[in-house]
Amino acid sequence: MYKVMQEMPDHSRVWVYQTNRALSKEEAGAIQEAGVSFVSNWQAHQKDLQASFEVLKDRFVLIAVDEEKQEATGCSIDRSVHFLQGLEKQLGIKLFDRTQVVYMVEGELREARLAEIKEKIAKGEIQKDTLTFNNLVQSKKEWKEKWMIPAQESWLSRYFMSKT
Repeated sequence: MYKVMQEMPDHSRVWVYQTNRALSKEEAGAIQEAGVSFVSNWQAHQKDLQASFEVLKDRFVLIAVDEEKQEATGCSIDRSVHFLQGLEKQLGIKLFDRTQVVYMVEGELREARLAEIKEKIAKGEIQKDTLTFNNLVQSKKEWKEKWMIPAQESWLSRYFMSKT
């Protein structure tokens, strides 16, 4: 059963997927529509999951499930992964590529491959206070509080320690 994200409780389990490129407004709308349809019918052991689906900043997909109502099981999680893989094929995007970092500079989203991070920091494009996205958050509460964080509070902090 679909619920809007604002109505999902803070304890809801979340998954954040990042696209390998910015989505057009049409693509983001198509993904949002397909995602709402998917979670509206998403079940675990023939029981409806109370879930939400959001496309954020034309770059991220957020899925949330209230597991106090019904736990998402291995099979139901697999169905969500297969759904997302279908979107990848349909739209020519990647949602499971973890080798790209998205960050914000002057309100604009930018991305860098992992191999480029040290160089971006050395050139000052990524600074300690540059907002980065922590896609490993696990609850709605954590997503609200720790999804967009300064680079110095993320795994990127190790690169600032060696910088003088």
